[in-house]
Amino acid sequence: MKDLPTGTVTFLFSDIEASTRLIDVLGDQYGPSLELHQAVVRKALASNGGIEIATEGDSFFVAFATAPDGANAAVEIQQALVAIDWPGTSPMRVRIGLHSGEGVLGGDSYVGMDVHRASRIAEAGHGGQVLISDATRSLCQDRLPNGAELVDLGNHTLKDIPTPERIYQVSVAGLDASFPALRTVGAAPNNLPSHLTGFIGRDTEIEEVNSLLDAARLVTLVGPGGVGKTRLSLQAASGAFDRFPDGVWLADLTRVADPGSVTRAVAEPLGVVEASGEGSRPLIDVLTSYLTGKAMLLILDNCEHVLEGCADLAGHLLREIEDLTVLATSREVLGVHGEVTYLVPPLTTGEHDSEAVRLFIDRGARARHGWRPDSDERAAVASITAQLDGLPLAIELAAARVSVLTPSQILQRLDDRYRLLTAGRSAPDRHATLAAAMDWSYELLSPVEQAVLQRLSVFRGWGIEAAEAVLDPILHGEDSLEILSGLIDKSLIEVTTVGSENRYRLLETIRHYGLTKLDPSAEANARSDHAAYFLDFAERGDAGLKGPDQANWVSRVTLDHDNVRSAIEWASEEDHELALALVGAMSWYWFIEGHWQGPLVTFRNVYDESADAEPLLRAQTAYRAGGIAMIWGRFAEIGSIIEDADAVLAERGSAIDRAFIDHYMGLLAATRG
Repeated sequence: MKDLPTGTVTFLFSDIEASTRLIDVLGDQYGPSLELHQAVVRKALASNGGIEIATEGDSFFVAFATAPDGANAAVEIQQALVAIDWPGTSPMRVRIGLHSGEGVLGGDSYVGMDVHRASRIAEAGHGGQVLISDATRSLCQDRLPNGAELVDLGNHTLKDIPTPERIYQVSVAGLDASFPALRTVGAAPNNLPSHLTGFIGRDTEIEEVNSLLDAARLVTLVGPGGVGKTRLSLQAASGAFDRFPDGVWLADLTRVADPGSVTRAVAEPLGVVEASGEGSRPLIDVLTSYLTGKAMLLILDNCEHVLEGCADLAGHLLREIEDLTVLATSREVLGVHGEVTYLVPPLTTGEHDSEAVRLFIDRGARARHGWRPDSDERAAVASITAQLDGLPLAIELAAARVSVLTPSQILQRLDDRYRLLTAGRSAPDRHATLAAAMDWSYELLSPVEQAVLQRLSVFRGWGIEAAEAVLDPILHGEDSLEILSGLIDKSLIEVTTVGSENRYRLLETIRHYGLTKLDPSAEANARSDHAAYFLDFAERGDAGLKGPDQANWVSRVTLDHDNVRSAIEWASEEDHELALALVGAMSWYWFIEGHWQGPLVTFRNVYDESADAEPLLRAQTAYRAGGIAMIWGRFAEIGSIIEDADAVLAERGSAIDRAFIDHYMGLLAATRG
């Protein structure tokens, strides 16, 4: 009989996510993969004192005498699984849940509610995720594995468990940290992200924002850039699920280029699509119909650059839908009737255990594993955070330098930069302070890192292939991956995983800063290379969308749609032929995805401004984009353009050109009777 621990015991449950699907996908390779997974788990258990209670199929039930041993074993399992070169093409992704409670023995196993609670916590997770209960947190938070931190996921009701459980995610550098919402009972539908870093302080602000949401239907969080409006809005919203049974939905407006696109950005995460065809309803009407009767919280994040569009949409929706509540973040108020504003304050500073100091220490420990400040260093950190006015973004940028500088050295450099950059400035001190933090961080980069950051600022998020193509002209043989890794380590680039690939982006504050460092000539070169890459990408996508791999290409083009739009906007002013080619290459995607009003306006703008472009290219774009507009029934508007294209293609067009233009001329003739 096993020598099982008693008293307070930490229970661990694990299983492989989507194991049934893996059996079908891997076939004969599933057996070896399962054995490899079991060997990894048992090695971690052995090195941390875990006692295997039961194994069934791909699941484990394990007991530990201490919570830190259980947490360390869970992290070791995930790290080892990620490092494996799995047979076949599908890795084993394991979800792990831990709970600490009374070890009530029943034969050679354990019985009781604490065992069930641990099992339900594991069931709530996703592959690659480690979840722990509040009881386990209290026992292991001071002895977490190296590089680990706890992310509070809030209270959740678990299946067959009468009382809610506060659940935490154990996040470790190098492992996935962003997962969908937990699979728990009664969780409101939502698309809120799991944060890569813990949330520090703000208890009073969270309570105040939630009180305002109880009393008002439009609450706008306002404040300077970098003060933490977005994080506060998401943290407050994550605790409000029970008040909004139809969900809490985030519309990130960071990448929206113009006020007229706000409605689409809000509709997309809700799954509301634009109707097509003659006489179809505008998207705003479709969105209004969808939201009517729903008790929902809608978060409009980063409104300041599309303020008019946000104000118009919020005002319309709140007038038409009585159960809707809107939480907005902006540097300016929206100016909508009934709006309640909340000025987001900086973090508290001054004291050695203030919110700002705790944030600096937390982020510094992530930059330099195991770092803990002594009393003198805490005093320096308190001075740094006070000079940074408690602005979270500035503090995080400063804390990232703990990997190479002591707090005293950071403080000395910060003082030097402030005296230089604030001289003669008329902006408020807090704005100058944020600019100084950005300038200072930028100056600490190597010349090639500075050039890379500048070039990356023309992207609206990117994949690694795009970055390598656009960065290549300035790297002169240096490794782009190494430079990107360095910028990620310095907290200047954010990384998220979409499907099987990573996506990257600059925070908007950093992106706009990077643009200011580009001189006109360098910016023109960067945008030209960016547009050239996305023309090649769009043309490959155009071909892929017409083949058997269409679904994959729809996903790929959707991810970089904003980059293509940005390229078209730039080319419309600087290179008419490039703009025409981009519009032509994107037309089939727009058709497949049901976009037509916006792309039709884009096509007309580009076409009308390109009278001096090469006639054949202009005619080809006319049938590719204009012909699709005819399919939507816009014969009167497009007919003369198609006839002009027909005249050119009759003499110079290829067989494919002629086939398409004949088709559209036939449609036009049929319409005219």
